[in-house]
Amino acid sequence: ADMLICDYFSESKQHIQYCNQKPVALIPQAVLDGLFHHLHGSLWNKLIRSDCYKRFHICFAPDLNYCEDLLVNIQLLRHPIRISYLPEAFYHNVQDINPNSLSKVHSLQDIDQRKKLIELLKKIFISPDEQCYIQHTLHICMGFIFNSGILSSKEFQLLFEYDGRSFYQKAKVSWIMRILVFIACKGYYRLTYSLYI
Repeated sequence: ADMLICDYFSESKQHIQYCNQKPVALIPQAVLDGLFHHLHGSLWNKLIRSDCYKRFHICFAPDLNYCEDLLVNIQLLRHPIRISYLPEAFYHNVQDINPNSLSKVHSLQDIDQRKKLIELLKKIFISPDEQCYIQHTLHICMGFIFNSGILSSKEFQLLFEYDGRSFYQKAKVSWIMRILVFIACKGYYRLTYSLYI
Protein backbone atom coordinates (compact mmCIF):
# COMPACT_ATOMS: atom_id res chain seq x y z
CA ALA A 1 0.00 0.00 0.00
CA ASP A 2 1.02 3.59 -0.59
CA MET A 3 -1.33 4.78 2.17
CA LEU A 4 -2.39 2.74 5.19
CA ILE A 5 -5.31 4.13 7.20
CA CYS A 6 -5.87 3.11 10.84
CA ASP A 7 -8.42 3.80 13.53
CA TYR A 8 -7.56 5.98 16.54
CA PHE A 9 -8.58 6.86 20.08
CA SER A 10 -10.05 10.27 20.87
CA GLU A 11 -9.17 11.01 24.46
CA SER A 12 -10.46 13.74 26.75
CA LYS A 13 -10.52 14.29 30.48
CA GLN A 14 -13.91 12.57 30.70
CA HIS A 15 -13.53 9.50 28.47
CA ILE A 16 -11.73 7.64 25.68
CA GLN A 17 -13.60 6.97 22.45
CA TYR A 18 -12.60 4.47 19.76
CA CYS A 19 -12.92 6.14 16.32
CA ASN A 20 -13.47 3.88 13.33
CA GLN A 21 -11.84 5.18 10.16
CA LYS A 22 -12.85 2.53 7.63
CA PRO A 23 -13.28 4.13 4.20
CA VAL A 24 -16.34 3.35 2.09
CA ALA A 25 -13.97 1.96 -0.55
CA LEU A 26 -10.20 1.66 -0.85
CA ILE A 27 -9.88 3.93 -3.87
CA PRO A 28 -8.50 7.49 -3.81
CA GLN A 29 -11.79 9.23 -4.74
CA ALA A 30 -13.76 7.45 -2.02
CA VAL A 31 -11.15 8.27 0.63
CA LEU A 32 -10.96 11.89 -0.57
CA ASP A 33 -14.72 12.21 -0.25
CA GLY A 34 -14.55 10.59 3.18
CA LEU A 35 -12.08 13.22 4.40
CA PHE A 36 -14.84 15.81 4.02
CA HIS A 37 -17.47 13.70 5.75
CA HIS A 38 -16.46 10.98 8.21
CA LEU A 39 -12.70 10.37 7.99
CA HIS A 40 -10.14 12.39 9.95
CA GLY A 41 -7.97 14.56 7.72
CA SER A 42 -4.81 14.26 9.77
CA LEU A 43 -1.67 12.29 8.95
CA TRP A 44 -1.19 10.80 12.40
CA ASN A 45 -3.51 7.86 11.72
CA LYS A 46 -1.96 7.11 8.35
CA LEU A 47 1.28 5.61 7.12
CA ILE A 48 2.36 6.91 3.72
CA ARG A 49 5.12 5.55 1.54
CA SER A 50 7.81 8.23 1.39
CA ASP A 51 8.25 7.61 -2.33
CA CYS A 52 4.77 9.09 -2.92
CA TYR A 53 5.91 12.49 -1.67
CA LYS A 54 8.84 12.44 -4.07
CA ARG A 55 7.05 10.89 -7.03
CA PHE A 56 4.09 13.31 -6.93
CA HIS A 57 6.03 16.37 -5.66
CA ILE A 58 3.89 16.72 -2.55
CA CYS A 59 4.90 18.94 0.33
CA PHE A 60 3.33 21.01 3.07
CA ALA A 61 2.07 24.46 2.10
CA PRO A 62 4.42 27.17 3.39
CA ASP A 63 3.05 29.24 6.28
CA LEU A 64 -0.12 27.14 6.64
CA ASN A 65 -0.74 25.75 10.12
CA TYR A 66 -4.47 25.05 9.88
CA CYS A 67 -5.57 21.76 8.24
CA GLU A 68 -2.12 21.39 6.69
CA ASP A 69 -2.39 17.59 7.06
CA LEU A 70 -5.71 17.58 5.20
CA LEU A 71 -4.13 19.49 2.33
CA VAL A 72 -1.31 16.93 2.03
CA ASN A 73 -3.82 14.06 2.03
CA ILE A 74 -5.86 15.78 -0.67
CA GLN A 75 -2.78 16.15 -2.87
CA LEU A 76 -1.90 12.46 -2.39
CA LEU A 77 -5.42 11.24 -3.12
CA ARG A 78 -5.51 13.02 -6.45
CA HIS A 79 -3.07 10.37 -7.71
CA PRO A 80 -3.64 6.64 -8.35
CA ILE A 81 -2.21 5.41 -5.05
CA ARG A 82 -2.89 2.02 -3.45
CA ILE A 83 -4.80 2.31 -0.17
CA SER A 84 -5.23 -0.19 2.66
CA TYR A 85 -7.13 -0.09 5.93
CA LEU A 86 -6.09 -1.70 9.22
CA PRO A 87 -8.96 -1.93 11.75
CA GLU A 88 -6.79 -1.19 14.77
CA ALA A 89 -6.05 1.98 16.71
CA PHE A 90 -2.49 2.97 17.54
CA TYR A 91 -2.80 6.70 18.16
CA HIS A 92 -4.41 8.62 21.02
CA ASN A 93 -5.64 12.04 19.90
CA VAL A 94 -5.73 13.87 23.22
CA GLN A 95 -8.26 16.69 23.17
CA ASP A 96 -7.43 19.97 24.89
CA ILE A 97 -9.07 19.89 28.30
CA ASN A 98 -9.23 23.68 28.59
CA PRO A 99 -12.86 24.58 27.73
CA ASN A 100 -11.81 28.12 26.81
CA SER A 101 -9.60 26.91 23.97
CA LEU A 102 -11.78 24.26 22.33
CA SER A 103 -12.81 25.12 18.76
CA LYS A 104 -12.14 28.82 19.21
CA VAL A 105 -10.77 31.35 16.78
CA HIS A 106 -8.39 33.46 18.82
CA SER A 107 -7.07 36.07 16.43
CA LEU A 108 -7.07 37.57 12.98
CA GLN A 109 -4.12 35.27 12.21
CA ASP A 110 -6.42 32.28 12.79
CA ILE A 111 -8.91 33.76 10.34
CA ASP A 112 -6.12 34.41 7.81
CA GLN A 113 -5.11 30.74 8.07
CA ARG A 114 -8.64 29.64 7.23
CA LYS A 115 -8.79 32.07 4.30
CA LYS A 116 -5.47 30.72 3.03
CA LEU A 117 -6.77 27.14 3.20
CA ILE A 118 -9.83 28.10 1.14
CA GLU A 119 -7.64 29.80 -1.48
CA LEU A 120 -5.38 26.73 -1.74
CA LEU A 121 -8.39 24.44 -2.12
CA LYS A 122 -9.71 26.65 -4.92
CA LYS A 123 -6.45 26.01 -6.81
CA ILE A 124 -6.76 22.25 -6.34
CA PHE A 125 -10.49 21.71 -6.88
CA ILE A 126 -11.19 23.42 -10.17
CA SER A 127 -13.81 21.12 -11.72
CA PRO A 128 -17.52 21.77 -11.03
CA ASP A 129 -17.87 18.29 -9.47
CA GLU A 130 -15.28 19.19 -6.84
CA GLN A 131 -16.74 22.53 -5.74
CA CYS A 132 -18.63 20.73 -2.96
CA TYR A 133 -15.31 20.19 -1.14
CA ILE A 134 -14.60 23.92 -1.15
CA GLN A 135 -18.13 24.70 0.01
CA HIS A 136 -17.91 22.14 2.83
CA THR A 137 -14.64 23.66 4.08
CA LEU A 138 -15.99 27.18 3.68
CA HIS A 139 -19.02 26.33 5.81
CA ILE A 140 -16.81 25.02 8.61
CA CYS A 141 -14.57 28.09 8.40
CA MET A 142 -17.56 30.43 8.40
CA GLY A 143 -18.87 28.79 11.55
CA PHE A 144 -15.51 29.29 13.27
CA ILE A 145 -15.18 32.86 12.09
CA PHE A 146 -18.77 33.80 12.95
CA ASN A 147 -18.25 32.47 16.48
CA SER A 148 -15.00 34.40 16.93
CA GLY A 149 -16.63 37.78 17.47
CA ILE A 150 -13.41 39.58 16.54
CA LEU A 151 -14.35 41.02 13.15
CA SER A 152 -16.09 44.28 12.49
CA SER A 153 -19.29 44.18 10.44
CA LYS A 154 -17.42 45.56 7.42
CA GLU A 155 -14.64 42.96 7.72
CA PHE A 156 -17.17 40.13 7.89
CA GLN A 157 -19.10 41.51 4.93
CA LEU A 158 -15.96 41.85 2.80
CA LEU A 159 -14.82 38.36 3.74
CA PHE A 160 -18.08 36.61 2.82
CA GLU A 161 -20.04 38.90 0.52
CA TYR A 162 -19.65 36.40 -2.33
CA ASP A 163 -18.88 33.01 -0.77
CA GLY A 164 -21.33 33.54 2.07
CA ARG A 165 -24.27 33.01 -0.27
CA SER A 166 -23.70 29.27 -0.48
CA PHE A 167 -23.64 29.06 3.30
CA TYR A 168 -27.00 30.61 3.96
CA GLN A 169 -28.57 28.90 0.94
CA LYS A 170 -27.12 25.37 1.18
CA ALA A 171 -25.35 24.82 4.49
CA LYS A 172 -26.53 21.92 6.62
CA VAL A 173 -26.96 24.08 9.71
CA SER A 174 -30.01 25.36 11.56
CA TRP A 175 -32.21 27.86 9.77
CA ILE A 176 -31.51 30.33 12.57
CA MET A 177 -27.77 30.17 11.87
CA ARG A 178 -28.41 30.59 8.14
CA ILE A 179 -30.53 33.69 8.77
CA LEU A 180 -27.90 35.16 11.11
CA VAL A 181 -25.12 34.62 8.56
CA PHE A 182 -27.32 36.08 5.81
CA ILE A 183 -27.86 39.24 7.89
CA ALA A 184 -24.17 39.34 8.85
CA CYS A 185 -23.17 39.18 5.17
CA LYS A 186 -25.38 42.22 4.55
CA GLY A 187 -23.18 44.26 6.89
CA TYR A 188 -24.76 43.63 10.30
CA TYR A 189 -22.32 41.13 11.76
CA ARG A 190 -21.89 42.86 15.13
CA LEU A 191 -25.67 42.90 15.63
CA THR A 192 -26.17 39.25 14.64
CA TYR A 193 -23.21 38.13 16.74
CA SER A 194 -24.66 39.88 19.81
CA LEU A 195 -27.99 38.13 19.16
CA TYR A 196 -26.25 34.79 18.66
CA ILE A 197 -24.33 34.81 21.94
